[in-house]
Amino acid sequence: MFEVIITKCECSPTEWEWRVCDASGLALMLGWQKSRTDAKHEGEKALFNLLASGGNIPLRKSGPIRGH
Repeated sequence: MFEVIITKCECSPTEWEWRVCDASGLALMLGWQKSRTDAKHEGEKALFNLLASGGNIPLRKSGPIRGH
């Protein structure tokens, strides 16, 4: 089972972090976006790609560098 988690970054009031985690809570994919909507979209897209590949995607970061 996988889960997409969206959280507001503590380092910036305008950045949102998305993570795709496995059942144990380990982040398999992660990234940052400027809006919650964009973070949700990117997280769901990453989950779709993970499922479509059979779970063979290495750790991926997306979006601008946090804090910039």
